[in-house]
Amino acid sequence: MRFQEKVLLFILLILTVIVSGCVSETPEASEDYAKQLDAINKDLKNAELLQAEWDVLINQYNKGSAIDLIELENFGNKYLDNANVLKAKIETFKNFIDKNEVELRSLGVDVVSEKLALDEHKGRLETNTRIIQESMNKIGSASSTAISDQGDFKVMYSPVTNQDYSEYERIFKDAQLFENEAQVLNDALILPYDITINVVECGEENAFYDPSTKQIIMCYELMDHLAEVFYDYSETDTDLGTAMLSSMYFVFYHEVGHMVIDIYDLPSTGNPEDNADQVSTLFLLSSEESGINVLLDGADWFFIKSEESNIEESVFSDIHSPDRRRYYNLLCWIYGSDTRNGEYLITEWELPEDRASGCEDEYIRMFNAWNRLLSPYLK
Repeated sequence: MRFQEKVLLFILLILTVIVSGCVSETPEASEDYAKQLDAINKDLKNAELLQAEWDVLINQYNKGSAIDLIELENFGNKYLDNANVLKAKIETFKNFIDKNEVELRSLGVDVVSEKLALDEHKGRLETNTRIIQESMNKIGSASSTAISDQGDFKVMYSPVTNQDYSEYERIFKDAQLFENEAQVLNDALILPYDITINVVECGEENAFYDPSTKQIIMCYELMDHLAEVFYDYSETDTDLGTAMLSSMYFVFYHEVGHMVIDIYDLPSTGNPEDNADQVSTLFLLSSEESGINVLLDGADWFFIKSEESNIEESVFSDIHSPDRRRYYNLLCWIYGSDTRNGEYLITEWELPEDRASGCEDEYIRMFNAWNRLLSPYLK
């Protein structure tokens, strides 16, 4: 074979190798392109689903619904982790397109449009991750306001000078009435310091929370007042005692309402006395039937007082809502908490139907608002 022929044959062999290499590389690039594109599309679809689920949860949280903050934060972190992985995949895919641009163009891929679409997906992911991160920072800030549990409710009985109150003291101590409520509250609330429940002779019928000493003051004179209110409306001594104690419990939890607003520095835009009634109602409703009975006796107390009092200008200027209004508020909140079983409040307790029709929404708003405010401080 002549030298020229050998050279030509050698060139042909080289061209064959090059061409065969190009032919074998194109299907490989096409296959990798299809696999990566399919994987990214699936990840984008999953990100959309996670985003939709996050939107539902954060909307519920923003409306004050009962949401587990830890669960919400974990879900947000899951989205952020997936989004970061997906953004890295998009960058890797874009690099692959750049590296194989010639082959992909030969296959009819619009490389420019594809890269623009990937940039849009990445930009959307970055926007969503920023929004979710900002929301999580706010949630973290809210949860960080929670305090460590360093206190307890403690009961003390101050010495009495009026020996008539010694019988009340004996009854309270024997039945451990306030001690039991202190334990209930200790099991429920995180306290930054001790709160004293001070049962004391006050010189007037009263009960109040003292923010300067962090004490809930329960006056023996209040029991005398309740005895006078319910005496003519009770058929037996047992009925009288039950009504008195139930109303006392309502008043006690009303003062607990003032206490939580103070020690947790909770925001309040409404009447503080109405707010305290709401807290009292929610605490007592958590005790189910026994709590409802206490609330109904408390409502009775307001109704009887409203019947026996003359309407004066001071009724409208007083920080406490008029007794008759507080009566209907309690009925409405009880009814709103369980409309299915609360028809008796309309037929027997005369809750007006026009008020009753909105009680469920009223109760839900009240529950969600206080749940949102108190959840960082509940055990």
